[in-house]
Amino acid sequence: MFTLTILLILAVMVALFGCLMGLFSIIGLFFSLLTGILVGALAGYLASRFMGTQTSFLRNVVLGVLGMIMGSFYAVRESRLKRMLAYSSVAQIGYIFMGIGLGSEAGMLAACFHVLAHAVTKSMLFLCCGTFIEEAGGKEQLENLKGAAYRNPLAGIAFIVGAMSMIGVPLFAGFISKLYFAEAALEMTGTHLVPVLAALAISMILNAMYFLPSVIAIWSRPETKEKTVRVQNSPLFAMAMVLFIVVNLALGIGYRPIIEIMKMGIELIQVAL
Repeated sequence: MFTLTILLILAVMVALFGCLMGLFSIIGLFFSLLTGILVGALAGYLASRFMGTQTSFLRNVVLGVLGMIMGSFYAVRESRLKRMLAYSSVAQIGYIFMGIGLGSEAGMLAACFHVLAHAVTKSMLFLCCGTFIEEAGGKEQLENLKGAAYRNPLAGIAFIVGAMSMIGVPLFAGFISKLYFAEAALEMTGTHLVPVLAALAISMILNAMYFLPSVIAIWSRPETKEKTVRVQNSPLFAMAMVLFIVVNLALGIGYRPIIEIMKMGIELIQVAL
């Protein structure tokens, strides 16, 4: 219990400090990544504590699946970009709880990797979202953000990368975690297999249903005939965007060393417990 409390406190402290940094700097980027690592350690600890118990499945998998579906459902209905991303985060946390509740090493590994993938991807998406809204005069509605990617092409490209990762398109970080979730589900037996796989499929479809319209909206030409004026990004913002894109692709392509490190960490935690 003491270890769990320490991990939780550290994760919350780092997350809050990262938010205070505004995530518009390289420091914010690294604190975002550190948050993912700490919460991943927390997820690993929880999973190892409850591994193999029926109570774990009923509590974490059921709640996780509900979070996945309900978060995605509300994101589909949302027309404000920032709130849509917030509901999407609820769905992604549902994935993590589901992986923990599977009660297997594969499920725990998928949950830990998804924490890291989500930290990298969603931080980038919120950065892009804040930039689009600021350039639109504070308007969050998707209809008011048409042409935002033409005004800021770098943020537009980064948003595409983030959206593809959240949907689960190959070569991006989100695809790897969803692949491992599916593998963990296939290791299950009995009546648990079908509901988990069905929830994964439905959630991925819903992810596409709200991310693709967002990408189309920001890359649509505005109806006004005014000439589009491109925004000059600050060097720190541009560097952060490039780093987020590179890290996302690195996790999606060169994920095996990260997976091996996580496996060793999980084994060490299991031995310690």
